[in-house]
Amino acid sequence: MNWSHVLLLVAFAFAINMPLGQWRSRQRKFSPKWLVGVHLSIPFIFLLRVAWHLPLAVIPAQIACVAAGQYLGARLPVFRREVR
Repeated sequence: MNWSHVLLLVAFAFAINMPLGQWRSRQRKFSPKWLVGVHLSIPFIFLLRVAWHLPLAVIPAQIACVAAGQYLGARLPVFRREVR
């Protein structure tokens, strides 16, 4: 297993989900747009994992980074308002 690919993959999963989480937080919960915001990054992350021949053991780290990116992206506007 190439650890640099694992780190790039989880960093990509986190980074791509920050803006998606921010956009998702402004949508009505469980609407089609909300579901797109939650799931849009999954095919790209899957394709990278398959292209780099990473094992299934990487998936928990991916899920953790996706969830953290979604959560922090949704909270980001709140953090910006509190700083001012």
